[in-house]
Amino acid sequence: MQMREGEAERQARLTKRISEADIATREHMSKHAHEIGVAAGESKRIHFAQRCLKQPLTAEEMLEKMPLNELIALADQLERQALPLSESS
Repeated sequence: MQMREGEAERQARLTKRISEADIATREHMSKHAHEIGVAAGESKRIHFAQRCLKQPLTAEEMLEKMPLNELIALADQLERQALPLSESS
């Protein structure tokens, strides 16, 4: 059974849209996975600095809710506080 030309064009457009959506989804997932990995690393930095400073550890659930830029800022702040402690040893 032969497809009419209009049907073939419609099928080609649909296939192209699906392919573009697939690519966009993969790119989004890749970026999101990267952000999750970075956030996990920042959480570890925060906990390490808090241990060095003998502070209570921030609950993982709280850290997971924080935007990435706030995690980085908190990790940097805590490391600056902990750094003089490690340099005096």
